[in-house]
Amino acid sequence: DRTNKHAWNTLGLEFIRGARCDKAINYFLEAVHLDRKEPALWINLGIAYHLAGRFQDAETVLKKALELDANNIQAMNNLANMYKATNRVDKAKALYIKCIRI
Repeated sequence: DRTNKHAWNTLGLEFIRGARCDKAINYFLEAVHLDRKEPALWINLGIAYHLAGRFQDAETVLKKALELDANNIQAMNNLANMYKATNRVDKAKALYIKCIRI
């Protein structure tokens, strides 16, 4: 079913597990297109972008997840991981601390 966001998301997760981030990104984009208000879909897209080395895209979509749910620990943690990977340690540390306090 091409309108099943969960199916697209699951396919994306399978391609991440197979280290095929390019394919995963395409599937997560389909899922997000079907439901732009579901933070988990944005988070998975952000993880795929991060793993693909597309850090600006990862930051953008992880921030989108946080716009939808400001206290989403998964979004914060993944954004912090991306900041750490791009040597923005102060931003990473602030988010890690916020995760602990929630």
